[in-house]
Amino acid sequence: MRFMMQSSQIERKFNMLPSNCQGIFQILDLENYQADDENNSFESEELQAFLNISKELVSGGATGSESYPGELLPPMNANVILPDSILDLLIDYYNCAYVEYNFSRSRLDFSSSSENYIAVTGKVTQYGRLRIGAEYFGSVLSKRYTKSSYILARFIDERNNDIDTYPGQVQFYFEHTTHLPSIGPVKHYLAFVNWYRPAVSADARFLFANEDSDDYTNDPEL
Repeated sequence: MRFMMQSSQIERKFNMLPSNCQGIFQILDLENYQADDENNSFESEELQAFLNISKELVSGGATGSESYPGELLPPMNANVILPDSILDLLIDYYNCAYVEYNFSRSRLDFSSSSENYIAVTGKVTQYGRLRIGAEYFGSVLSKRYTKSSYILARFIDERNNDIDTYPGQVQFYFEHTTHLPSIGPVKHYLAFVNWYRPAVSADARFLFANEDSDDYTNDPEL
């Protein structure tokens, strides 16, 4: 009975979304969502929380920040300075997430008459693992949990509303604080991911064998 009520609440919240936002939630595959036992109760609650923040969605995407039911876990490295190449990616992220501001490494990159400029420092706190709800995700930084560092991320293609899946490996998670005008310091919890390059051809194949065998029978599809 509990799960029937939860499913009904989730469906009701989804139907209350603006029609131009509902397509984004194809990723969740709500029609096939089922709660079979008590172990799924936490996932159901997480899904409701996810729909609750949907009001932040606007045309072109969501900006700002929302709390999430998780936490960053050790190993932890404080006061780490990001390499310039990664700092540039972080600045690109901020410029996409907050289009009303201009982000750069230094205020010297802007003219004296420029307003709404924000200098981004490269100092972060690195973490090796992430917990979201009942799931744990590792990273390359945490050698013990490297196996759980591989991810599949799903994105909506804005051109035709298709859902694309991209494989990658999380290098590390990090906490970064930036100062927004009229708001003050805002913490962001992010992940640095190395994405796999697309295969040149879908016909390409690689054969693998176990260490104790010369039987090359595995033929993974790219």
